[in-house]
Amino acid sequence: MILTKKELELIRKLREEKSKHRDKLIEPSAEESKLMQIIRKNMTLADYLALPEEEQRKWYINCDPRLRPPVYWYTNDNGEEIYMTSFYFEPWTPEILNRVY
Repeated sequence: MILTKKELELIRKLREEKSKHRDKLIEPSAEESKLMQIIRKNMTLADYLALPEEEQRKWYINCDPRLRPPVYWYTNDNGEEIYMTSFYFEPWTPEILNRVY
């Protein structure tokens, strides 16, 4: 995911909150999960933030540990630093925590 420095700080904070409060996450139905698997490929932080709170609780913010940490990419026309990151969204399921990379 490509993020500004401000968005990078926000997504880290959101991910930390989700990790601390997994008991508040909601596992989507099988039907919802199928749709979410399609949506997630292009989902942005702005898309996530536009969701109602209950829908946000069905998403998990993950980070692929096999990829390098956020890397400064360039400064945009607004003077904001842009970073390449390995963050991504996926439908919440407790099995996420059992993955071995």
